[in-house]
Amino acid sequence: MDPATVALRLGHKTVQRLRTERLRSVESANGVVAAVSLLTTRRLDSNRRLFNSRNALVGLPPSVLRRLLEHSDLAERVSISQTCSALRGLSLSMVHLWREIRLRSNNMLRAFYVMRRAAPAPIFVTLSVDARTSGVVDKFEDFAAAVFPMMEYFDLTVLLLKRYWPVDDADDALQHAQSMSAWCQVRQALTLPSPRMRTLLLTIRSRHGHDPFYLDDQLLGGAECALRFCSLRGIRLPSSGLCNALSSLVTFDYKGGRTKLRMHDVADILRISPCLHTLGLHGLESIADDESVAPVTHPALKKAAIHLAGSPQSAARTAARIFSQVDELVFLSGFINDGMEDELEWGGPVRVYFPLGIYAAVQYGVPPRVTVHTNFERWPPVLASSRLVTVVLHEMEVSRYGSPPSAPNVTDLCIMIASPCDTRRTPISNSIFVETDVAFDYPSLKALSFACARLRRGQSCNSDTALPPRHCTCQDGSTIALSDVSDLITRGVRWSPPGRLLDRVVLAGFSSVVDVDMSRPLDSLRTMTSHLEFAPSLPLDAMSGALMRRKWRNDDLTRVFDGPDVPDIDTIWAMHTRPQSNLIHLMSY
Repeated sequence: MDPATVALRLGHKTVQRLRTERLRSVESANGVVAAVSLLTTRRLDSNRRLFNSRNALVGLPPSVLRRLLEHSDLAERVSISQTCSALRGLSLSMVHLWREIRLRSNNMLRAFYVMRRAAPAPIFVTLSVDARTSGVVDKFEDFAAAVFPMMEYFDLTVLLLKRYWPVDDADDALQHAQSMSAWCQVRQALTLPSPRMRTLLLTIRSRHGHDPFYLDDQLLGGAECALRFCSLRGIRLPSSGLCNALSSLVTFDYKGGRTKLRMHDVADILRISPCLHTLGLHGLESIADDESVAPVTHPALKKAAIHLAGSPQSAARTAARIFSQVDELVFLSGFINDGMEDELEWGGPVRVYFPLGIYAAVQYGVPPRVTVHTNFERWPPVLASSRLVTVVLHEMEVSRYGSPPSAPNVTDLCIMIASPCDTRRTPISNSIFVETDVAFDYPSLKALSFACARLRRGQSCNSDTALPPRHCTCQDGSTIALSDVSDLITRGVRWSPPGRLLDRVVLAGFSSVVDVDMSRPLDSLRTMTSHLEFAPSLPLDAMSGALMRRKWRNDDLTRVFDGPDVPDIDTIWAMHTRPQSNLIHLMSY
């Protein structure tokens, strides 16, 4: 007899028994119900234990299962939790697995049931909403009403219009009006209270239009809340100039749209956020040297990162005068016209970093008070400054531009050696170890370093980024020959007076020395320096200037500052294998 027929017969007998016992008393009928329920529960538990015993995952130790769930993505965690009651109970007990979720607008409501598993812990949500699809904005309003009380981190990207909005075209004007209407609905949903919200990132992806998109002054309930970090892309501050939710901000990154930011926009930010410590501005309009602008006065502002809309060096000079109160000021510009001169208004020693294929960095002061990141088509005049003390150059930049100009007070020179991955993507004619006409003329030189950066992972060597794949064989290229180092120093590095020994020669990030005969290069290096040092990596200050590949990712300017609130992933640069000794005294040989 099939199970369905058996269940039907048992149900029919139970109903008959209940009718008979109910005629006697209610207590007798309740006893029958309790007995049937206990029998059913025992049968279900028996079937569940039998199923679990046949499941290979259930037999694993709980520590292994926890590690398995932690290394699974969200979809895999949902599937595992639906396998059986044992795995479901284990997955639900690990609240942190459900705190972070990335989703699109077509599965907002279904994702809510997954996010409830994180309760009572706050959740982190990254959401992309295509407002051009019918009914999506209405779903977002329902989603926000259900999830906002649980959120601590919210990254929202709103896709609006795909084409330009000329008002003389009726169809495009209609699409423009529909997009503005959709944004009004999204903006209204963002006014819901969110007492746990600490990080809010809002982005609008649309083409340039006639009407900007404004934030509502009642953001997150219109009251002061726990919000500490906010990033706006393509969205302007409220037109009223008031927003209580932003009054507690510590870090603010602002890109108001395709129009340039002006000083009155900066004044609005500082007025709204009295506790602001770190500020990022995209596309700040250039201000002429002769224009009178009052300096920024804000008691809490200590760091500012500014993307300059114009390229003249005078724009950075004027902006530095305006933000004279901050402790650390960073500028980003595509190109500096006519090179980068030594800016005497910015005090302190100068350090220059020329990594491969990314923005060069010029730092003023120790710790750096002003830093300028830009591209150069040739060696800038600042490389000949009498205040220049540190130079970090990639060997492929030296091959491209030739020998750098002489500087009288440079004490530290670091040459970053090209990896096989670098040379595969950007072939060079000769290495500096082969070039015979390359010279580094620094009379005050004390420390000379050769560095090999740890290779990045994630993309192909043939791509335009310095991110080789995980299986890339170029990761085995962190080797160097002491004979090449000694020959280069003898041929191309000049310091004075003749016969003076360098304080040290550093080989940073190399895993192997590949000389066949070690005696000759060691004898040669003994006449040049007193110490040959093998270091796991460069110092952190050198790395922060030389490794800027990912600091500007996602246009988040505030990531250039190290700190717990805005982490910098480029401060970790370990070598492939730890050296046998951190310091080798040449005199011991």
